[in-house]
Amino acid sequence: MALRTLHIGVGGRGVWPLRLFPNRDDVQPVGLCDIRPEALAAARERTGLPERACWDDWQTALATCDCDAVVVITPPQLHAPMVLAAVEAGRQVLVEKPFTMDLREAGQIVAAADARGVKVAVAQQRRYSPEERLAQQRLAGGDLGAPEVGVLTAFSKRPGVHHSGQQRDSYAWERGIHDLDSLWALLGGTPRRVQAVSFNPSWSPYAHGAGLFATVEFSSGAVGSVTCSFMSHFRDSRVQIECAGGSLEPTGGVVKWHPADGGEPVVWTPEPGQPAPEAMVTSAWTDWIAGGPEPPIGMHQNLWTVALVAACGLAAERRAAVDLPELLRCCGGVGG
Repeated sequence: MALRTLHIGVGGRGVWPLRLFPNRDDVQPVGLCDIRPEALAAARERTGLPERACWDDWQTALATCDCDAVVVITPPQLHAPMVLAAVEAGRQVLVEKPFTMDLREAGQIVAAADARGVKVAVAQQRRYSPEERLAQQRLAGGDLGAPEVGVLTAFSKRPGVHHSGQQRDSYAWERGIHDLDSLWALLGGTPRRVQAVSFNPSWSPYAHGAGLFATVEFSSGAVGSVTCSFMSHFRDSRVQIECAGGSLEPTGGVVKWHPADGGEPVVWTPEPGQPAPEAMVTSAWTDWIAGGPEPPIGMHQNLWTVALVAACGLAAERRAAVDLPELLRCCGGVGG
């Protein structure tokens, strides 16, 4: 039976589930909620839902809509109260990243969901891109040698501020949460220790932290770094994973392997016809609800992803390394 879904936030990023879900047999949109009439009108046209299935107040929608699950794609500052209310109402949840913008709130939601047997997944779709999945598979095969060093750089220029314009450590919460999650997916292990500097160029319209330097040490012994900004004058991005056998580079839709012996690079191409990352996010969530294993985007692992971002902010503020398991014990209710 398809999960009946209420969609809170149906404009902007909230459009992708409404394009995807009607073509699947495991999910069925039954309710729409947005404060913008034009967004609701477009969502109604896309789904064919009647006006009685639409609301402009999320609390009324949650109390009224006969649904099994809630999809939350709203400004990040609203994620925590909306997700918690859905969990307390016994609904399964898929929420856009970031899970929340506060580690304690994320920990509270996970505890509430565990108590009610509810599953919350976070749409960290970047780790499901074809080139990154292929890179993960090649590294997991073991024949390249264990990944020991990872470097991720991402530079872009935003024409104006988005929802994080006034947010402290804006890049870390808006984009860095993808960068850090992606690096973790490639290096494996568990993140243990974080050092960081958050910076804001003089030409930035953001109030704080439009760029981030961070290093993460993992339980496997690997170390990764991110150097990123959305206030750069030149657009560029790169991921490089150093193994004993050479360097792995997911780039431009393919994965390049540069052998340590200086031999000719090898190029691996993802199999054609793979599902879109958002489709894989949806399948991971619905399979989990149906009794499958918790996916990497599940709430327990994503609590660590939220902790990574929070640790970057703390490390930058304190100018000192942050122990991630200790931070989670103090703020998220887990650790180890």
